[in-house]
Amino acid sequence: KLADAVYNEIMSTSKWAKCCELNKNIPAPMDEKSMYAFYVIHVLRRHTKEALEFFNTLYDELKDRVEKGIAGVEFERYRMIHNSQPPWYALHIFRYLEKFGVVCVGSQYDFMLSGGWDYYYDEDGVPHVRAAEPPPELKDQIKTRDGALRALASWYLDYGLQARSFRFPMIERRNIDPSIARDWNCQGAIMHLNRGCEGWAVGQLEVRKALVEEGFSVLTYEGNVADPREFDEPRTFARIDAFLEAQGLKRLVD
Repeated sequence: KLADAVYNEIMSTSKWAKCCELNKNIPAPMDEKSMYAFYVIHVLRRHTKEALEFFNTLYDELKDRVEKGIAGVEFERYRMIHNSQPPWYALHIFRYLEKFGVVCVGSQYDFMLSGGWDYYYDEDGVPHVRAAEPPPELKDQIKTRDGALRALASWYLDYGLQARSFRFPMIERRNIDPSIARDWNCQGAIMHLNRGCEGWAVGQLEVRKALVEEGFSVLTYEGNVADPREFDEPRTFARIDAFLEAQGLKRLVD
């Protein structure tokens, strides 16, 4: 039923955002490569009862990990965000970073492609993002077809920051990455200059500039999310080595 699908979708996207918020903790309970294992669920199946049950279970598991100090990355000592989709054929980049004690706590892409997020400014005019709360009257709103469609449209117009950032690339997208890096206690960022997605390429170097202005060290590498021929792995890993050496990080494990 439409009403059930709308309810599950709104509740699932809110819960996924709350799962991502738990990565503010030090150590982070979840690493970004593992987050992409949930990609199919929160992108393609978020309207289902099973997806909502999964994210409720995941949230409880992550809270338990936080309470027990269980880290997503062993020996966490440096925190980064990632910008743009990673090369899907080279997700081992994240495992390579882990050898230096580096954890990628997430990205605007995997946080917000399916998450429900509230974008707001604090009393000092500093932008932040936080998990959006479903409206308390949601079950009443979705009793009719018109009400269900309006509820879904309102949710995504208000809290679907991924779509909003395409509409306002120089405003919200420029601000969101520094907000995540700051509020998720990061020291740096890694940015995939991705020739395979024009939507993410829009304003990407403005985002880099904003991160640098906020004091974050930024590593860039080039590639194409859909074409491995445009990804130079040895060169990318050499850039990672040089960047991490400049941050004073040495490899902890082979």
